[in-house]
Amino acid sequence: SIIVWRHNLINPITQISTSHSQELYNWNVAMTQSNKRKTPKNTLALFDKLITQHPDITPDFITYLLALSACIRLGNLDEGKRIHEYIRQRWSTTVEKNEEIKIHTCLVQLYATCGDLKTAEEIFYKEHLNQHAIPVNTLMKGYVINNRADLAVQLAERLPKNERNIVTFVLWANAIAQIGDIQMADRIHRELNTLSSSIRAFFAHDRRLINALIDMDGKCGNVIRMEETFKNMKQPDVISYTAMAKSYIVNNLPVKALAIYDHLKHTNQIGCDEVIYLVASNAAGKLGLLYHARSIHNDIISSGIPYETNEKILNTL
Repeated sequence: SIIVWRHNLINPITQISTSHSQELYNWNVAMTQSNKRKTPKNTLALFDKLITQHPDITPDFITYLLALSACIRLGNLDEGKRIHEYIRQRWSTTVEKNEEIKIHTCLVQLYATCGDLKTAEEIFYKEHLNQHAIPVNTLMKGYVINNRADLAVQLAERLPKNERNIVTFVLWANAIAQIGDIQMADRIHRELNTLSSSIRAFFAHDRRLINALIDMDGKCGNVIRMEETFKNMKQPDVISYTAMAKSYIVNNLPVKALAIYDHLKHTNQIGCDEVIYLVASNAAGKLGLLYHARSIHNDIISSGIPYETNEKILNTL
């Protein structure tokens, strides 16, 4: 999936009223609408038109966030560097601290998303962003997608406890799942248990976190705790079931993986989820169940997934 991390940092439409002029306000609205329509190239074209044809209008931090967000969606590091340099040359000493943090965090996201971890780290540490949850979460995400989960875990552990939020714990769990270290998994559970009862209750209703913990424990080999976490979920979704099924395959429990597939099928929860079909096919193959494999094949055809051009499904079948 496209890596445009959605957090509270980049939500300029709620901040547009802070623009200092009606003209700039209108440009920011146009760029925001372009990003919402998922047309980032148009957003950048608007930004270029603003800075080249209207030198009397000075962009603000919202304008920069919108342009950088478009670069992130495109994965276009060259455009991002160009805008970064434009910002650097026009940086105002009157910029408020919270605006400064948002711009620098967006730059961290840009470089990390595009694989330039060195520059992302330089900005992160130069601007002392390591004590704030959103910048830390941003760099953690960059580490995870660039297969440096070890560094993501270090960031999470160093972040002050009172700064950690649900996203921190989700990314922390994602990183540990990538590493597969059961001792690290035990540690994050201990950290969660030290939280106040009200925060734990709040976290317990967050499916993103619970699904991440299920995936983590499964990949780290703690099937019992994974099953307990799943059992305590109030409303598991197809992602929860799929995480369980994948973990059963990893832990050589294909019978349980197939049981999850059958449950989803009989309760009409599968839809067009490609992953669960892959997991079920894998489980049937491990068990040598030709009849079950053919049944899953027929289910894939019925789902409407264009499997003839899907290399993963073809290989599994």
